[in-house]
Amino acid sequence: MLTPVGWPPTSGTDTTVGLDALALRALIETGTLLNSSLDRDFILGHLLRSAMGNLVTPRGAILLATEPPPDEPDETPMLAVAIYKGRGDKPTGAIPAPQLGEDDRVGELPPVAAALNLPTWVPIRVRARLLGFIALGGRPMAYTARERGFLQMLATLAGSAVQNALMVEALREANRGLDARVQELNTLFDLARELTATLDESQVVKLLTYALMGQLTAARHGVWLLDVSGTSVRALAHRGLPKAPPTPELAADIRALTDVCTPAACTADEKVLLARLGLQIAVPMRAGGVTRGLLGLGLKMSAAPYTEADGEFLTSLANLALIAFENARLFREAVEKQRLEEELKIAQKIQERLLPRTLPTVEGAEIAGFNLPSKAVGGDYYDVVPLADGTVAIAIADVTGKGVPASLLMANMQASLRTLVGIGGLGMADMTARMNELIHGNTDVDKFITLWWGLYDPRTGRLRYVNCGHNPPYLVRADGHVEELTIGGVMLGILPNSFITFEQGEVTIRPGDLVCTFTDGVTEAMDPDMTEYTEAQLLTLLEKIHTEPVDDVLKAMVADVNRHAAGAPQADDLTILLLRRTA
Repeated sequence: MLTPVGWPPTSGTDTTVGLDALALRALIETGTLLNSSLDRDFILGHLLRSAMGNLVTPRGAILLATEPPPDEPDETPMLAVAIYKGRGDKPTGAIPAPQLGEDDRVGELPPVAAALNLPTWVPIRVRARLLGFIALGGRPMAYTARERGFLQMLATLAGSAVQNALMVEALREANRGLDARVQELNTLFDLARELTATLDESQVVKLLTYALMGQLTAARHGVWLLDVSGTSVRALAHRGLPKAPPTPELAADIRALTDVCTPAACTADEKVLLARLGLQIAVPMRAGGVTRGLLGLGLKMSAAPYTEADGEFLTSLANLALIAFENARLFREAVEKQRLEEELKIAQKIQERLLPRTLPTVEGAEIAGFNLPSKAVGGDYYDVVPLADGTVAIAIADVTGKGVPASLLMANMQASLRTLVGIGGLGMADMTARMNELIHGNTDVDKFITLWWGLYDPRTGRLRYVNCGHNPPYLVRADGHVEELTIGGVMLGILPNSFITFEQGEVTIRPGDLVCTFTDGVTEAMDPDMTEYTEAQLLTLLEKIHTEPVDDVLKAMVADVNRHAAGAPQADDLTILLLRRTA
């Protein structure tokens, strides 16, 4: 039967009554030894040995009380066996402390006392604070009054020593926690310095890997980064984890993650994400309230669980890494932009060389040309080439696309045109077919050229031409009558010669007549309300000014288009080439 023990048996009784000089000497020596150390295990071990040795008890334990939660100060303290001596293994787990009565007698003892055969329990207290219990058992004879007095005095003397040892241990634990946080801060500081010093994404990943393995001993880890739109994801690091396909669903799951999660603290959807990636902790990489990536870790090499402090460290680390990744991305974009600008400069030079710097003088004719690209590099082209037989080749074209590809395609066409017009014995239809075959064989199906070109004989006014899907030029007669030069075929490069044919048109240019060629950047120029300039407006203008010198006609056309556009940005290039026979 359990025998609760509390001291003194009746309030006010002297606990030293009945203690002999040997017992008092043992108490003094034990008290001196206990208070000479601040090591908890040493104090508890010596206390239990003193109690069991002086009372000839074969089994004993010391149980320490835990502090109740701050928000529940009235909760019953829990006890844990700190040290145990005797047969059997040391019991584990926490048990509720027995309630103490007003006379300090132990109330109902916990079941563990019977299970361990430790029926005698004496509280270790410092003033009103319960530190724990000395529990003894296994002795066949009952304790005498002297033995009870000795045991209670021993517990009283041990109280301050146990309290001091517990305080020192708490301070050491706090210092260990502070040391760990200082180490984390030093790691974060060093990483911040290293991460800000690199613009190489792979180097950022390497630094992250070193930090995760060194600070948290996490050999299994991964880093996933969303694109700017947040719809696609790529794995920047993937070490020791199952591979998950970079699907839009994975990107959506990562985007939905807003806080640190572990298998024990996460939503159902987050638990699915952790299982898919094989993670024990997932930390979102966030900027501006938006998740841009994920830092995930598998089991630690020590198999220890991740703590709240680990989550805080990883959150700081993830934020630093995201800044580094963003810097690397911006640097790549800046390099790419610089590369594109260099390409545009090259394309601009190519295009400048394609267009005639000065127009040749043609006897009995006036010629004027103008080109204004909508971007740094355009896709329009015009040319005037005097030939050995006295005729003049004139051309205007529009290439699909902009930039370097359009410039290179235009250079290809210009080289073909200038080469072919210098070869005798070929008709214009045949020369056009050869240009089409060359362009079709060297370009994709979405690349083509609209071209109008002609051969003008200033001696007779004869103009032979081929229109390859281009805006029909206007032949404005001296009397104001307008004809369209439409004969030809389809655009160059869109179909092979086996499917198409080209025709040659011919007209006679009389003195005073004006040939006006242009690209669709003229007639499709938009005002701020997205209204086109239209061919009708162009014809109305030409009817008014067609008799003026070609330079004045050119200036008037450009001015009228600009007036209509009213400063609105244009999506297409504007090119005009004029020819008038004067004699």
